[in-house]
Amino acid sequence: MVLTPVYCLHPAKIWAPTALAMLAAQIETHLSEHYQVIYPFPHDTESFAAQYAEHGPGVILCSNYMWTREANLEIGKYAKEQDSRHVLIHGGPDTPAYPHSCEAYLKEHPEVDFTIRGEGEATLVALLRHLAEGDAEVPESLTGLSFLKAGTLIQTPPRERAQDVNVYPSPFLTGVFDRLNWSEWNAITLETNRGCPYGCSFCDWGSATLQKMRQFDMERVQQEIVWAAQHKIPKLWIADSNFGIFKRDLEITRFICEVKKTYGYPKLLITNYAKNTKAHLIEIIEMLIDNGLVGTGIVSLQTRDQATLDAVRRHNIKTEEYDRLRETFEKRKLPMSTQLMIGLPGSTPNSFKADLRFFFNQNIDVQIFRTVVLPNSPMAHPDYLATHQLKHDDSGMLISTAHLSEQELNHLEQLARLFRCAHTYGMFRYWLCTLQWEYDIDPIDYLDALLHTAYASDNPWLAALYDQDSPPHDILTSHTHLREKLRAEGSWPTFYNALAEWTQTQYPETEDTVLQLLIAVQSAVMPNAHTPYPHTVALSHDFERYYCTRQANNSQPQKLQAYPAGALWIKDPLNIAQESLYTHLQERSRPTVIWELDSSIAPVGTEAAFYVQQRMKESQNTV
Repeated sequence: MVLTPVYCLHPAKIWAPTALAMLAAQIETHLSEHYQVIYPFPHDTESFAAQYAEHGPGVILCSNYMWTREANLEIGKYAKEQDSRHVLIHGGPDTPAYPHSCEAYLKEHPEVDFTIRGEGEATLVALLRHLAEGDAEVPESLTGLSFLKAGTLIQTPPRERAQDVNVYPSPFLTGVFDRLNWSEWNAITLETNRGCPYGCSFCDWGSATLQKMRQFDMERVQQEIVWAAQHKIPKLWIADSNFGIFKRDLEITRFICEVKKTYGYPKLLITNYAKNTKAHLIEIIEMLIDNGLVGTGIVSLQTRDQATLDAVRRHNIKTEEYDRLRETFEKRKLPMSTQLMIGLPGSTPNSFKADLRFFFNQNIDVQIFRTVVLPNSPMAHPDYLATHQLKHDDSGMLISTAHLSEQELNHLEQLARLFRCAHTYGMFRYWLCTLQWEYDIDPIDYLDALLHTAYASDNPWLAALYDQDSPPHDILTSHTHLREKLRAEGSWPTFYNALAEWTQTQYPETEDTVLQLLIAVQSAVMPNAHTPYPHTVALSHDFERYYCTRQANNSQPQKLQAYPAGALWIKDPLNIAQESLYTHLQERSRPTVIWELDSSIAPVGTEAAFYVQQRMKESQNTV
């Protein structure tokens, strides 16, 4: 009997195709008498064409995410043009499921024969078994499917999720991954459970389940972790919605740490931490940090504004719990990061600025993202879109809301970039803190006013603060060209002099002596290709003592000018000053949050500080 080939399209070849491999394991377990999965998985039109030439027409599977959908559509369209007998099946988070968007998707892409909604393993097996029987008419009893029939959308009833996820065979343990190009992967994903108890409107995870989370057997999870380590995959992604929510997650963490000691892998662990409990989270992150598996504990807050939290239905995740978690991290000197979103429904310019204001004086990395309307999230429902007047582009990127115009959203994105420069890269850290302490100038209002000036400034340094060079909506790495120019040319004093002139025009109460000291301090802690390190900078006042005293919340603080002369000792243990930022970003030789040089005033308890400590330890051990 001739077996029908199954082609699993995998455009992101450096990542392990876990979802597709799960489907391949299902097919080989339940449908081996009808179908043959073709290895390795094709990643572009050329590799697909070579396999098609050998095996002929068959079934083409596409698992769509934001980063794979366009490539999947391109390859699938090519395949259908070569042979219309191919059956093209799409699924995954970025495949629209709402009737209006699903119909539009299928009509816009007529090469797609079926889309699968929800958990796909059982639905795919049922569909392929039906197709193998040669019946062209797909009955509505096959749940979880969407397709066009005579131009009309047919959506069969949703399929219930498996109560026991262990019925799905593991691609790690059934040999599927062994037949793929695993030596090319730098990351692999595994699940220890499925489901999410929350229903945040911007996410298509919990909103799609809102039910009891289902766990994979511990033995299976451990064997999968060992497989990844034995095959030397650097990054391990645990695709749980709330890792740390179960007590057994402590055991899983402990096992991963032991596996790393045995095999040297994984080098890095990435996951989504539990959002409403610190019962196990602190111990988990502490273990991961001690074993060099993470540089920071990321807790997704998104916003502290209650009106916005209500609008996005984030009721179960308490900001009070976040505050307690942050305090515990500070006491244990563990690095912590949080995440904010720009443009959430209900958010206003003032509420977003209030979020930035809250985090300004905290030694944590604030990762900021622009809101995306995911196709299967509650936010994408027509009623929700209408209620909050949400407009988005073809990629789902939010353009405007009932409370934020397109112009305001773009301005807030630029403000977030400037905040990253100030808070993450340290470009304005001591500048803004001092202006706040000496003159009661609000740091976020200052950045906002500066940004308004930058839009149309004749001064090239100030104009460059309006970042037109970074990729649109990518806020994690900001002002790359400006920072590299300042580093390579050593132009920091010129830059800060321009900032001082603007400051005195905008805030006449600021004194020249204070600003001149800040120019010296800020120029000293920024990487300069023309400065030898370590070196000492003499200052008119003891800024180190002043800054550290104010950071300790001294109840009776002295003004800066009351301090005698002092100095700063600046070090560059990671050789940041001599490394092109472009090279660093391309090769990821260090975390992107590291830009400020090491000194006695550099913030502690951050990912940057942790990374420096780890590299110094490794250097000492090597010596």
